[in-house]
Amino acid sequence: MLRKQSSDKDTADWFYSGADRLHVADLAWEQEGLTQSGIELLQEAVERYIGKNYQDLRQQTGALIELLHHNLPQFFPKLPDAK
Repeated sequence: MLRKQSSDKDTADWFYSGADRLHVADLAWEQEGLTQSGIELLQEAVERYIGKNYQDLRQQTGALIELLHHNLPQFFPKLPDAK
């Protein structure tokens, strides 16, 4: 049962929704094994956990890698050119 009206702007709602779907997918797995509904619940759980912030996370990760590459080049050896 929902604890309150959910909001697209509240990340806690998205994590709660993902955890709820993951829990129900686990219950379905225990009772029925592999089902299409269980797979859909898992996909929706993943979307809730990472989907909402995926673009921001991807951009931040790219920026972090660039920063590390610039400041710690010894950890990023130059690869030979492909022939």
